[in-house]
Amino acid sequence: MLLSYLFMMNGVHHQYGPVKAFVHVFRLFTNQSNLLVVLWAFLELKRTNQKKELEFSYMPGTFRGGLVVYIFMTFLVYHLFLRNTYTVTGPSVIINGVTHYIIPAAYILDWYLTEKRQIYRFTHIFFWMLYPLGYLVIGISYGKITGSFPYEYLNWHLEGLSYIIGYGTIIIMCFIAVSILCVCINRQTLFKRKNVKSRNLISPQKEGKQRGN
Repeated sequence: MLLSYLFMMNGVHHQYGPVKAFVHVFRLFTNQSNLLVVLWAFLELKRTNQKKELEFSYMPGTFRGGLVVYIFMTFLVYHLFLRNTYTVTGPSVIINGVTHYIIPAAYILDWYLTEKRQIYRFTHIFFWMLYPLGYLVIGISYGKITGSFPYEYLNWHLEGLSYIIGYGTIIIMCFIAVSILCVCINRQTLFKRKNVKSRNLISPQKEGKQRGN
């Protein structure tokens, strides 16, 4: 992951300089969401190495659900709308595959198999939406000030304000739909795990009573 960003930053370093290169690379939602996933993984490794309890976390438990939404949307938007809009060559082919397919798939699978901390609530969706909403507002503002938009579909000079509002609404609705799906999957799997655990705890008690009778 780090090598991917170094490749990308090296490609724009000579044109923008180190600071602008950093901003240019990390203005993209893809890179931000991947960076958040890598940060979460680093903190989880730190927790494991420090032998912290499973319930302990450096991040709020519900934030992990938000990351599922962000990284899945990274894959979905790229695969459906962006992958045929430009051509990549050389190391960028690997970077594209890692950031849009491998990391999203690995993180979502890990989340599904290991998430145990708490049952998500539908009210968490409001907090999860703060980041994509903020990204849209800041991305459009950044493009208007600098003339360089993170994505062309945010460029209201080309597409028009009504298009941007409509497109942004569709994107946010997709985020909400994925968030609802995330909550439903999380609650269902956790309820199943709790029920299995409860049956395992109750069964010996019932056997003891039957033997006593």
